[in-house]
Amino acid sequence: STTATILIGAIGLPLSNYLLNRKVEAIMKDIRIRIFRFLQKLPVSYFERKHSGDMLSMINKDTESYRSFLNTISQFTGSIFSIGLLIPYLLILDWRFGLIAFGMGFVTAFVNIKFVFPMRERSKEIHKKTAVLAEEITENVTGFGVIKMYALKARFLERYQAKMDALLKEQKLFVRLEAYLYSANGLIGWINSGGLSVLGCLFVLRGTMTPGTLVGTVFIAGNLTWGMSSLSGTITAVQKAFAGTDRLFELFQEAVEPERYETPGAAVESGIAFSKALFSYSDNMPTLEELNIRIKAASKDIAID
Repeated sequence: STTATILIGAIGLPLSNYLLNRKVEAIMKDIRIRIFRFLQKLPVSYFERKHSGDMLSMINKDTESYRSFLNTISQFTGSIFSIGLLIPYLLILDWRFGLIAFGMGFVTAFVNIKFVFPMRERSKEIHKKTAVLAEEITENVTGFGVIKMYALKARFLERYQAKMDALLKEQKLFVRLEAYLYSANGLIGWINSGGLSVLGCLFVLRGTMTPGTLVGTVFIAGNLTWGMSSLSGTITAVQKAFAGTDRLFELFQEAVEPERYETPGAAVESGIAFSKALFSYSDNMPTLEELNIRIKAASKDIAID
């Protein structure tokens, strides 16, 4: 049975990982096609309003955030599943330790929830600042010849450094929140494993717990601590991923261009007519002047330039 278990683990784990990654790549392909197709439906005004660097950041970095989200979800569910299995087992070994671990699990959940939204907001700001940085890089690449010709390198470098400093500021704020979260979870984990070890030793000395039960409970408490630590890491990764997917959702909220515009005008029976039309490429040199055209309804006419 041991050999069969090892074989199942050796074959099953790589196979499940392969199938999961294959499905993720298929989903990513579908998302990229959907984004490209949606961009084709947007009006010209959207592209005039949005910088090309921002759109490139959205298509590349923000889309990759969805991949991170899909990969992290499996880790998140795995952590929840392991914690959910270990606490009942701990209750069976010693109900006192099980209740303590159950309470610490609630404390862990409460602490992590407190950090969820601030970390998500900071991640959104990081994505926005990264998009601004991509805009600056795009302008430098597309206008490189002009920048060199007019000796504007120092000015553009100063602009780039200022936007890089703004991005770094947001990243530092996120790292600070991340450090607080890891510290809080580490403290909870230490109380959960170390505190239970000390309490278990007291129970053994009083004769209310056997040494074998103490070893088993401490071992499970250690695994429970590892599951809580893994949970905090996945929560951080999920918030980073959500920040990118939020920008994609904002893209899909944009109004698409209608297939046909309803324009007020005269009835079809009147045809088309205009008089004394003027057109020019410059103010002092008209290309067309005093142009009069009348086209009757249902007639076929050709204009050749």
